[in-house]
Amino acid sequence: MTHDTTNNRVRARRKAVGLSQAELAERAGISRTAVTAIEGERLIPSVAAALAIAETLGGTVEELFGNPPTIANR
Repeated sequence: MTHDTTNNRVRARRKAVGLSQAELAERAGISRTAVTAIEGERLIPSVAAALAIAETLGGTVEELFGNPPTIANR
């Protein structure tokens, strides 16, 4: 069973759209080191970075960085 965490959601979406960490970083205007840290949950992105990542990956900030759904709110 895989835990639904931010790093899994960002990494999964990035891979689904066929981007490397470097490509995501370039398109979102952030460093590759930041992408690595965000995916590793060692860095919480700024609002601007979260918006840029979500836009680049074709998702929403809530989908990528929000709390995973629980049984009560599904």
